Amino acid sequence: MKSVLYVSFYFLCLSCCIGQKNRPFGYQIGFQTSKLVAHNSRFAFKPKGFGYFIDGSIYYQTTGRKLWEKIYHFPRYGLQLKYLYLGQPNELLGRAFGIYPFFDFTIKQNRNSSFSFLIGCGLAYVNKPYDIKINPFQNAIGSYWNNITTFQFRWNINQNKAYGLYSVLALHHISNGAYKYPNLGLNFFSIGAGINSLPFRMKKNDLVDSLHHTKWSFSILSGGAIKEAKIPGGPKYPIQMLGLDIGYEYRTFKSVRIGIEYEHHKLSSYFASHTEIKPNISSAWLEGLRLQIYGSHEWLVGPASIEVRMGYQVLNSGLLAGYPVFNKLIFQYQIKLPKSSPFYLTSGVALKTHYGVAEYIALIAGVRWQKTYH
Repeated sequence: MKSVLYVSFYFLCLSCCIGQKNRPFGYQIGFQTSKLVAHNSRFAFKPKGFGYFIDGSIYYQTTGRKLWEKIYHFPRYGLQLKYLYLGQPNELLGRAFGIYPFFDFTIKQNRNSSFSFLIGCGLAYVNKPYDIKINPFQNAIGSYWNNITTFQFRWNINQNKAYGLYSVLALHHISNGAYKYPNLGLNFFSIGAGINSLPFRMKKNDLVDSLHHTKWSFSILSGGAIKEAKIPGGPKYPIQMLGLDIGYEYRTFKSVRIGIEYEHHKLSSYFASHTEIKPNISSAWLEGLRLQIYGSHEWLVGPASIEVRMGYQVLNSGLLAGYPVFNKLIFQYQIKLPKSSPFYLTSGVALKTHYGVAEYIALIAGVRWQKTYH
């Protein structure tokens, strides 16, 4: 209980630092009741009861100074801190602390309320990961430091010009991307409510929303990740990837993309070469090869992009390869080369999952060419 009071006091102090004179900056303080879902039959424990989350945010309300702010109906972006009591059995799960940047997009609004979608991705510290001696049944999280990704639907109700209330329905995912085993991951569904300053959002601009041009783009993207063998504390093996895709911007700052991607998993090749499954090194190398196709949707938000992919591994060895269907959540930052050039340099992070279980977290970089027709 003391930890809850300390965290609440910290968020209250944080909110006091964001005064009304600093508009269009605002803050939020919220509480959520959460339920851990055992999304995989390999869970060594059965989640019981409910957990709770306390969060505090500082954010900036965009005002339409840039075109993308108007196209997305004046979203908010900021930083959220979160305290997570992970539920029962608490002696296995413990607590966590998260911090992540987020975007909060308006979906619909009227005079006194608005409906929005928030997406955030960052770091979480879990204080009771797997330990062979003191916590052997916690096989969902194997490391102290993890990724936390959240998707939240929010209904905001304006009380006056300065403050408002909101309710939230959310999904939170915590995992280390198989960097350290075990890593089934923790998936929480939660509901909650909170209070925010600066509740009013900018009004929708229908004229801006009608702007449209067609843009084709081509990307080359490479990356790498590290994955631990399926033994806690075992060796780690690299994953290499290279992909090509083409995108069509069907509406300003919103694109659909299709592509093909190559991955090589050293773990599968190493296993094949050392167990005599394959007769030579060359054939063992092929066991780690994966070729996959995908379709995706991308949102360009200023120099940043958020991309959600769904794909299928068409060339997929059965050796430590997992399910052929996969999802990827990708955050990138784009740097435009000289104004006369159609090329952009990109870098970012990609989280790949199979039915809710993370396979890896990769660092990525690439080059994009795009052509605009007015």
